[in-house]
Amino acid sequence: MVKIERSPVAQNDLNEVIDYIAKNSLEYALTFYEQVREKVQNLIQFPKIGRKIPDHAEHRGKKFYFKDNSLMLSGLDIDSIYEIKGLNKFPSIEHLYINYCKILEIQELNVLPNLKTLSLSNNKISKIKGIEESTQLQKLDLGNNQIT
Repeated sequence: MVKIERSPVAQNDLNEVIDYIAKNSLEYALTFYEQVREKVQNLIQFPKIGRKIPDHAEHRGKKFYFKDNSLMLSGLDIDSIYEIKGLNKFPSIEHLYINYCKILEIQELNVLPNLKTLSLSNNKISKIKGIEESTQLQKLDLGNNQIT
């Protein structure tokens, strides 16, 4: 049994958590690491502001949040992104949140056959192309845009 004297507060680094657990039980730390790794193996992580999404042939992530941050997509600061392209590299996306990003137009939604939730609030969108082909779409948020 693992004896915990003090739990780490607001640990953002998985390695620090594992090191902390390993002080009490190396075997438990390795088991914990493997369990976490298995649960997030299909998740694409955006570790720090200013990093790019890895350029793989196909991403398997199912939920993505791009909200009011400085994540770099295709070498551009997200605050200056006016359109979204390349969604065909993410065919497994089920939930996509792209809010507060100054996007003017969204298209290529037909390449996301599993899309269930699309949140594009607080952008500058005036038109959407391909949404009629999103047969799995259950929730759509276009609040605070320029759609007429």
